[in-house]
Amino acid sequence: RNFGSIIRSALFFGADAVMTSRGCACKVGPLVSRISVGAMECMDIYRANNYPRTLGMARESGWKVMCATTSTWGTAPLVAADDLPRLSAPTILVIGNEETGVSDEILKLSDTNVHIPARADIPSHIDSLNAGVAAGVVMAAIRFEGDTARPIVPREEECWPVTMLLDKYPELRYERWLPSMLRSAERSRGAVYDERLLRGAQGNLLCLWCGRECRSAGAVFCAPPRVRSRFGEGCEHEHRMRRDGQYARKQLFLRDSGVCAKCGIDTHALFVRASECRTLEQRRTMVRALARQTSPQWLSRLRRPLESLEYDFTLGMMWEAAHVIDVRHGGGLCGLDGFRTLCTPCHGEEYVRSYAQDLTEIQSPPSARSRPAVLTSRNANVTRS
Repeated sequence: RNFGSIIRSALFFGADAVMTSRGCACKVGPLVSRISVGAMECMDIYRANNYPRTLGMARESGWKVMCATTSTWGTAPLVAADDLPRLSAPTILVIGNEETGVSDEILKLSDTNVHIPARADIPSHIDSLNAGVAAGVVMAAIRFEGDTARPIVPREEECWPVTMLLDKYPELRYERWLPSMLRSAERSRGAVYDERLLRGAQGNLLCLWCGRECRSAGAVFCAPPRVRSRFGEGCEHEHRMRRDGQYARKQLFLRDSGVCAKCGIDTHALFVRASECRTLEQRRTMVRALARQTSPQWLSRLRRPLESLEYDFTLGMMWEAAHVIDVRHGGGLCGLDGFRTLCTPCHGEEYVRSYAQDLTEIQSPPSARSRPAVLTSRNANVTRS
């Protein structure tokens, strides 16, 4: 869970990539993807077989190393996160093991050590944050000299119709969902009076999806079609498909009924059968038979309900809403046609296959960056996870 949280924070705060060490206990997979809320599919993730050597090579290439620690060991200054100076070089932020922290071997390579100060009156047994939270706090505090980074869409254009923005900013297609301001533009009634919202010749607002002028005052979407299909249609539907993951999943289920597009297994029927099991032995017998007939990965995907009756089966354990074209390749912000249903084993296999295809794209560290970065390297000691 910490690994997924760190990946999500890294994407949110603009890091270029995430790198793990060979001894990292958590492996890249569907559970990490779920915890990261899809950020894993948008982030480069690498594994270093020799972490100290890789950091040493990075320093020789002009990178700086920053360690999140409370230790004063070594020669690097210990700075509070609130007091971090603006950085002038591409930087690797190292988050250590929760139990032992950053090793002394890594601390010897550090240029700056950063800690998160706690309140003076907290209980003595609470002396630190978990790794996921600490990483997010430190990443939020990092700033670069001359950093002019801004969201893809300027603030004055955040309320423009989405189709207009997609035409103007094609890089939005590398986003899994609409950026937060665009996502929430229609939630508040007060938003319809936002000066940034565009209006048509009749004085009504332009539809937040297609850009045509709405027929009624105060409306932010075109009227829905009079004859509707089993699943959503119209401008509000298209907008929600790119804004709300739960809505997209619901629409996909209405279309596919939970049938995997790759292996054809009916995950909804599987969920119903699993939910009808009353004992652990019944659950285990059913899942073992499923694993023999289809994929042994089902045993790990459904591990918790097989260990205790306190855990119920959920549809989220059975299938995933997968992009037809990976978000990393420009398949983001798509409509219903851009999604397909995959059972969780097939989703895991597709994820591994996608990253295997990208192995040749590993690039050496750039000489300068305008945003926080984590190491990428062409050295043989670094591989794509």
